[in-house]
Amino acid sequence: MRPGYIFLAVLVTFIFFLITIWLPIRELIIFIIFSDTYSFFIKGKLLLLSLSSLYSNFTLLSAIFVVITSFLIGVNISMLVYYMRARSKAYTGGAVGLIGMFSGILGIGCASCGSVILTSLLGVSASGYVIRFLPFGGEEFSMLGVLLLGISIYLLGKKIQKPLVCEIS
Repeated sequence: MRPGYIFLAVLVTFIFFLITIWLPIRELIIFIIFSDTYSFFIKGKLLLLSLSSLYSNFTLLSAIFVVITSFLIGVNISMLVYYMRARSKAYTGGAVGLIGMFSGILGIGCASCGSVILTSLLGVSASGYVIRFLPFGGEEFSMLGVLLLGISIYLLGKKIQKPLVCEIS
């Protein structure tokens, strides 16, 4: 694999990881970024320190899924860009990757408030009611996201390995 695609995978992984970590504390992040009280150096230090919310806002299982999902999304995006550049035909397996990414994003949340995205979609009381009946407390969305992203990467890898010729019908 070319270094440019590795860089893209690492960049997407890092960006998705930051979004996932900062989503539950978005008000604090917005305050830090737009505050006139702090210097640029202090803002950077506070943003770096805010990454510790991974340990305080997430259970061990959800933190593991955050890291795995971020990595798989980075790999998936990088492989998709490679595939789209190598072939001009439309990628039919992209739907699995998009569903996997959406499902992984649904699982983002902290131990105290549950899924941030699901709460936004259903409301606090309805999402709490739904999550209460799930055996893993909402971690099912992350598990499904990891599974679908894995399937997407596998299918995309198979498509990349195919020779660049037209199929005979």
